[in-house]
Amino acid sequence: MDEKKVIFLSSLKKIDALEEMVKALRERGLLSRSEGVFEDLKKREELGSTGIGRSIALPHSQGEGIEKPLIALGVSRKGVDYDSGDGLPVHLLFLVLSPMKPAGRHLELLAAAARLAKTLSGRLAPYLESGDPERFFEVLRQEASRF
Repeated sequence: MDEKKVIFLSSLKKIDALEEMVKALRERGLLSRSEGVFEDLKKREELGSTGIGRSIALPHSQGEGIEKPLIALGVSRKGVDYDSGDGLPVHLLFLVLSPMKPAGRHLELLAAAARLAKTLSGRLAPYLESGDPERFFEVLRQEASRF
């Protein structure tokens, strides 16, 4: 995974963390605009939390303002209060963004992100806790290269 797509989060609340991720992706040139994307993510969270448990969230949006598919990773050492079903704070946010077309591509990306999340969650936990970004990226690159 490209290091530009990894955001180390300082936010402790769900909506703040999503806004922080979208802003960072915009600043890094990975999103052409951020306003509509952030609003769509907030609306999606109002429908139900994308926190899937085990300290993982899969926030996602599909919209006209998104030019190309993108999976980014938000990393929170302290944990984000995310309203997950298991009540645990979220440490890994796998953000999935995709354009409206082609139809079905968004679901494919969500499935890929879910597989990646399942694989990475256990492998990254020790490096997340240690706060060693170099080792974190090393493990992330090794595991992500399998996808």
